[in-house]
Amino acid sequence: MRRLWSHIIITATSLLMIGATFNTVFTKIDSNIEFESGRELVFRVMQKDDDGNIDKEFVFGNDEAVKETAKIMEERLKTAEISRYKIETQGNDTIKVSFTQDTDQQYRIIENYLSFNATLAISNSKETYALATEFLNPDKKAYLETSANGLPAVVIPINFDNEMFQAVYTEAKEMADSGTGEVVQKSDSGQGEEGEGEEIHFAYLYLWYNYIEDYYSYSKINQNSPDTYDPTIANKILMTFDAANPFLDDKNDALRSYIRPGIEEGQEITPESLKDAYENGRYFVNLLNSGEMRYHVEFLFSHKADLWVEDLFALGNHMTVAFSRILIATLCAIAVTALLLIYFYRLGALSVITTTLVSTYLGLILVISFGVEFNIATLIGLLTLAIASIVSGIIYLNKIKEECYRGRSLKKANEEAYKRAFLPIIDVHVILVAIGVSCYLLGGIIMKAFAVVTIIGGLISLVINLLGLRGLLWLITNEQKLAGRYDLFDVSDDQVPNVLEEEKQKYYGPNAEKDFRKRQKPIAIVSLILLVASVTSLIVFGSLNDGAVYHTTPAYGNSQIYVEYTSATEENTALSADIKAKIDTMLAHSYLDNQKLVDIVEVENYDYVSRYESTASGVDTVYYAYYRINFDRPLDGEEVISYRDNNNHELFNEEASVFFTMDTLNSITGANLNFSPDVELSLKNSVRVNADHPSFAPIYVATIVGLGIGGLYLLLRYRLTRGLASLLLNVVTVTITAGIFSLLHFLPVTSYVGVALPFVAFFVSTMIVLLMDKERSLLADERIRDNSVETRGELLNKANSLSSTPIIISFILVLYLSVNYFAFTSGVLSWIFLLIILGASASVVAVLFLFAPCAHFFHKILAKIMLRTPKPKKKKKARPARVSKSAEPEEAIFIGINDY
Repeated sequence: MRRLWSHIIITATSLLMIGATFNTVFTKIDSNIEFESGRELVFRVMQKDDDGNIDKEFVFGNDEAVKETAKIMEERLKTAEISRYKIETQGNDTIKVSFTQDTDQQYRIIENYLSFNATLAISNSKETYALATEFLNPDKKAYLETSANGLPAVVIPINFDNEMFQAVYTEAKEMADSGTGEVVQKSDSGQGEEGEGEEIHFAYLYLWYNYIEDYYSYSKINQNSPDTYDPTIANKILMTFDAANPFLDDKNDALRSYIRPGIEEGQEITPESLKDAYENGRYFVNLLNSGEMRYHVEFLFSHKADLWVEDLFALGNHMTVAFSRILIATLCAIAVTALLLIYFYRLGALSVITTTLVSTYLGLILVISFGVEFNIATLIGLLTLAIASIVSGIIYLNKIKEECYRGRSLKKANEEAYKRAFLPIIDVHVILVAIGVSCYLLGGIIMKAFAVVTIIGGLISLVINLLGLRGLLWLITNEQKLAGRYDLFDVSDDQVPNVLEEEKQKYYGPNAEKDFRKRQKPIAIVSLILLVASVTSLIVFGSLNDGAVYHTTPAYGNSQIYVEYTSATEENTALSADIKAKIDTMLAHSYLDNQKLVDIVEVENYDYVSRYESTASGVDTVYYAYYRINFDRPLDGEEVISYRDNNNHELFNEEASVFFTMDTLNSITGANLNFSPDVELSLKNSVRVNADHPSFAPIYVATIVGLGIGGLYLLLRYRLTRGLASLLLNVVTVTITAGIFSLLHFLPVTSYVGVALPFVAFFVSTMIVLLMDKERSLLADERIRDNSVETRGELLNKANSLSSTPIIISFILVLYLSVNYFAFTSGVLSWIFLLIILGASASVVAVLFLFAPCAHFFHKILAKIMLRTPKPKKKKKARPARVSKSAEPEEAIFIGINDY
C-alpha cells in the first residue's frame, strides 16, 4: 500500500499547498478595471485658431470635434498599452476616459499624454529659443534605447543645421565651455574667498511643452531665484540636455537624454527603480511622437471610476480574496468537474484533477511574475489552460482503458498507454502554444494576457502532464494490492479478455457500433448556410459600423449637468460654498414629472485645478471648481423642468435644455438663485464611444492565424488530407461561432465576446486530435497496408465511432464549465461564456459528423491527382554482358553429386 499512500499524500499535499497560498498569491495580481476600481478623467475640447490661440467662447455646433479627439485618445491609450478603457463623450465638448493604473504617477502620465497637444520649444538660459517646427526632424520619430550602463535614453532626431537651433545650441555650448553657465554646483575640494567650496557652472538645453513666447523664461524655472521661481511653469520643462555633450553621436542628428531612476544619490539601482525609469522613458517618447491635435484639449478633473464586473478583493486589516461570483463559480467548477471525472474514470481521475489544478495554479503565478494584468482575457486563458490539462488526462486514461480491454494488466496498460498518449498530449499543447503566440503578436493588447498564460503555462502543463501525470498513475497501477482492480479505472472485469486462454478483444467502447454518417448531409447543408450567413453578417456589419460587428452599447447612457466655477484665488472657497448652496436650492425646488430633482440625481464635487490662461493683462492663473449632477436616465433636452416655491407653487418652467442655463436661472425673479457670472451650467448627454471593447478583427485574425499554424503542424503529423480537413473545419467552426451573435444583431452583445474565439479554436482542434490519433492507432494495430480511398474511409469512420466517447466526455466538461460561469457571472462575462457554449457545441457536431466526410473528400481529390500525374520513367541501368561458360564442368559436378 506504500505506493497508494504516496499517491494520496502527493495529491493531498498539492491541493493543501494551493489552498494555503491562494490568498497570498492572488492578492498580488495586477487586475484591470474590470475587477478593480480605476479613475475617470474628464477633458474639455476647445476651439483654437491657426495661431494656436484658444477661443473659450466658441460653442461647437456638432459632435465632430469631440469624436475626432476621442478617436485620437483611443489611439494614445493603445500606444500606452492600456488594455481596457472606456471613452464617453458628453455634449459637443466633453470627453470622459476611464481606466486603471497602479500608482498616482502612472495616472498623471496618462492624464498628460491624453491631453498633450503641445507646442514644443527648446531654449537656453539666455532666453534664446527654437520652436519644434524648426529644430525637430519631421521625417524621424523619437525612440528609446538602452545605454551602455543599462539606463534608458530618449533619443530625439533633430535638424542640427537649422539657424534657430544653432543659435540656441551655440550660446549654451559657449557657456558650458567657459564655465559661465546657469547651473551651480559647489565642489568639496578648493576654497573660495569666504571659505566655501568652489562653484562649478553647467549649461543646459531646456525642452519645453506648451511654450508661451515672451512669458516662459529661465528665471521662472530657476530655484535659486525665489522671487521669480514659479513651480507651475517649471513643470513645463519636459527634459533637459547637457550642452557640453547633448548629442547621440558624431553625426549631430539627435539629442539624447538619460532617464535616471528616482533614487537618492549613493543608493543602488534596483529592478523596480529601473522599471520606473523605462516607464518614464516610454512616456517621454510617446509625448514627443504624439503630434498636435486640431483642437485644444484641457484636463478638468478626475474621479473614482467604479469597476465594470466585480471586485475580486476585500479590504479590511489586510487585503483578502473577496467571495465574488467568479470565486463561487470557480469553486463550483472545481468540485463538479472533479466529480464528473471521478464518475467517468474513477480512481484515475484524482491524478488528472491534481495535475490540472497544479498546471492552472502555476499559470496564475506566471501571470503575477510577469506583471501581466488580470483581465477577462486572463480568465479565459486560465480556463483554456485547464481544459488542455484535462484533455491530456482524458487521452491518457482512455489509453489505459483501451489497453485493459486488450487483456493487459494495469501495470502493463499504464506503460503502453504512456507510449501511445505521449504524442497526442504534445499535439494538444503545441496547438495551445500556437494559438497563444498568434494572439500575442496579432490579437491586440487585451489578448497579451491570454497569450502569456497559454504560452508559458502551456509549456509547464506539457511537462506536468508528461511527467507528473505519468508518475501519479504509475503509483496506482504498480500497487500490488490494486492489481486486477480494473473497476478502479471504470473497466468492466467481464469485458477484459484472458490472454492466457487466447481470448480476443470483445469490447471497444460504448459507441463502437454507432455510425455518425447518417446525419452528415443535413448537418453539412445547415453548416454551409450558417457559414455563408456568418461571413456576410460579419462583413456587412463590420463595414457599416466601423468594425463593430456586434450590437453596440446604447447611444445615451445618462445625462449630467456640469457646473463650473472660476476664481482668481485658490483660497476663495466661500464663494464656492455659496455656489454649492445655490445648487442644492435649485435641485430642491426643481421638478421633473412631479419628482424633485434632488431625489433623482447625484451631486459630485471636485477639488480646484489651476491653469495659466491668456487674459487682457497678460497670462494669469485661473482656478476652477467643478460640480457634476448625475441623472439616473438620459434626457433629450425637451423635458419640462418646473421651479416651485416652498408652497409648491410653480414659479416658472422651461425645457431642460434651456432650464439649466445661467440666462434662465438669473432672469427669473423670485427664484432666489442669482448665480454669479463666474459660474457656468450646461446639460450634457453621455455618448459612449465604442472604445471600451477590444477590436473584433485583430482577435479573429489572430485566432485564424493560430489555427493555420496548428493546422500546418497537424498536416505534418497526420497526413495531408487530414490536415486540410482539420484546417477547414477549424476555420468554419470559429467563423460560424463568431457570426452567430452578429446575425442576432439585436442582442446587446459587444465585441468583447471575441475573447472566447481562441478558446473555441483550441477546443475544436483538440477534439480533431482525438479523432486523428485514434485513426493512426487503428492503422498501426491492424497493420493495414491498403491505402485506397475506400479502405481508409472505412477506417476513419471506425475511428470516428471509437473516439466519440472521449470527445463527448470532453464536451460535457467544457459545457458544464461554460454553463457554470454563465450562470454565476453577469454582463459581458455571461455573453462570453454563452459564446463558448455555442462554440463548443458547434465543435463537437463538426468533429463527429463532418470531419470524416471532409477528409474522405480531400483523399479522393488527392488520389485522382496522383493517378493523373504520370510517373517518371525509370532509366534502365546498363548491365554487364553475361559471360557464357561451357556447361560441362557444371554437369560434371551435378553428376558427381548424384553419384555421391
